Amino acid sequence: SPRHSIQHPTQPTQLRPLASLERDLFEALIENPDLAMTAVEAIDPDWFETNTAKMLLSAYQDLEFDGQQLDIDSVLLLVENEQLKNQLVTLQERISRRTSELPQTAEQRYTAVMSRFQELAFSNEQTKKIEQLASELLPEDEEVAILEAMIAEARTKHGIQSSSKPN
Repeated sequence: SPRHSIQHPTQPTQLRPLASLERDLFEALIENPDLAMTAVEAIDPDWFETNTAKMLLSAYQDLEFDGQQLDIDSVLLLVENEQLKNQLVTLQERISRRTSELPQTAEQRYTAVMSRFQELAFSNEQTKKIEQLASELLPEDEEVAILEAMIAEARTKHGIQSSSKPN
């Protein structure tokens, strides 16, 4: 029997429109379904602001798990939620209206969107660590170790060479 991980509430709740970064991502996946294979593995659903995006990703993951094509027609066939189908159709219409207008390819836009999601995830992780430092009574050596790790992560992320410590 096919896997059904998309939850369908008995009371239809209004799905929020996709956030702009989410919309950019799914438009790129619709334009170039080959990108979706990479996306289902690379994307953390926690990166998304809306349940709409999480449900769409779940549909792509279900198709990929079942060895199906990851094109828009397959996604539309799988999705039963009418609001979600409407969102997909709206994305398709947006794409067809501006096909030749965008200076970047779907691949370039996908890469830019993924970089932005990763930056946001990194920033959120740093914020959590800072909140942890502020809220917990950690021994001083643990606080120093956490701060040093955060600095090292930031240096690596920005390509800054670690300064050598004098002994």
